[in-house]
Amino acid sequence: MEIATIIKTGFRRPATRFVTLALFVALVSAVVLFPRVKQTKFHGDESGWISSGRYYTDLLSQGNFEWEKWECKECGDWGSLNMQLGKLLIGIPLELDPQVRSQAFSRYYKFEASFEENVQQGLVPPQETLTRARRASATFGVFCCVLVFAIGYCAYNAFAGVLSAILLLCNRLFVNQATRAMTDVHYNFFLLCACLAVIFFVRASTKKNALTMSAVCGVFAGLACAVKCTGIVIGTGLFVFALATQRIWFAKRSLKEILSLLGLFGLSALIVDYVLNPYFWPSLPALSDPAAAQELRSYVSEAAESKSLPRQVRTRYPHFGTITRVLEFPHQFHRFKNFMSWAANTPLNSRPFDNRILSLNHDLFVRHLFPRAVWRAVLFLAVGICFVVGKWQPELSGLTDPARLVPLQWFLVNYLFILNFMILNWDRYYLPTVISAMPLMALGIYGTCLWLYRYLSAQWLKQSFILQKITKVTKVDRG
Repeated sequence: MEIATIIKTGFRRPATRFVTLALFVALVSAVVLFPRVKQTKFHGDESGWISSGRYYTDLLSQGNFEWEKWECKECGDWGSLNMQLGKLLIGIPLELDPQVRSQAFSRYYKFEASFEENVQQGLVPPQETLTRARRASATFGVFCCVLVFAIGYCAYNAFAGVLSAILLLCNRLFVNQATRAMTDVHYNFFLLCACLAVIFFVRASTKKNALTMSAVCGVFAGLACAVKCTGIVIGTGLFVFALATQRIWFAKRSLKEILSLLGLFGLSALIVDYVLNPYFWPSLPALSDPAAAQELRSYVSEAAESKSLPRQVRTRYPHFGTITRVLEFPHQFHRFKNFMSWAANTPLNSRPFDNRILSLNHDLFVRHLFPRAVWRAVLFLAVGICFVVGKWQPELSGLTDPARLVPLQWFLVNYLFILNFMILNWDRYYLPTVISAMPLMALGIYGTCLWLYRYLSAQWLKQSFILQKITKVTKVDRG
């Protein structure tokens, strides 16, 4: 009896309750995801991510940070077109496994050929390699579920948190992507970290804490960007949205403080991106060459005479041109956009948009959110949004706590991003928006149940009161 009392008392403590529920969510997530590792259908991109992951992990283990090596032209679309962190998170677990390391798979899938032809040509990873890489992804899938729980818990309550994670585990798109050797689950893990950090940022009680959390938000936005360059766009959008909302309705920050928060956020994100991507690093031997100073003078002279920057800097000024490596990061977005525009007009885009806006919303809400219960999913999502922006239940409303607005802001930023910039109709590009909808759907279900409970309780009390009156009147008449 004493043990039961201790457990019950301990569970009432917020920290104990949070840790216990987080462990429960992690256990359930592992039970759901890890058995699916060998069942999920193979995707040709897995060959590319595994091969490039091993290539970049080898460079890291050798301490080779020459940008020419990190460009990896032989890696094709899995080379410098994509950022490096996701590939390292796939490659490192493979290098840690002696059996997988001995297989040394390094081939790229041919999408114009059939799966059987790719298997015959050795372009599909061995089963041990594929399983090991998928288990590493499934581990990040478990982390994603725990983070979705944490967002629902911190923004609303324990019920909304647990239900958010359960809804995510019921989503087919998430389960498929979390059990493939691809970087989408790693990308969403860091986006979820950024979202949770923003919740703590808007609840910061002092300026010092706000500055600290703005830096933390920037770090996670930078880590998401180090997997996919779009991460910094979504992370910055969420941070600015939350900061603006807080400035308008809650904390009256000065312009100087706002600029400090934005500057610290941006600086943290950029430092992370440049440190984790040697492809952006200038070559130190080239800079130390005496010819670099001469090329710099020639470059400045030509730019001054023509009143425009000389073209083909790296070809004409090979030593000085290495400085322009730092410009590769902003150029990354242009390269990625060009790739998407090219791929949209090839067989790689197997499901091109017909009417883009209608097709995109149909695929998001009908195909990916909850295919078998689309009307209920959309209904609870809408109800959850209404609870956040309305005044019917103050304990759920974002009008009383800015942190309760963050899940809605997160969903809107992801949704508006794909609505404006998504060109390729690839399923995995919907995943961040699908994940961001889960806390709002959970809130819709919780809020509806709470409203029904209060309504039915009020009706029961009303009927009980009437019955008591009738009983009293009856007793008086009999007397």
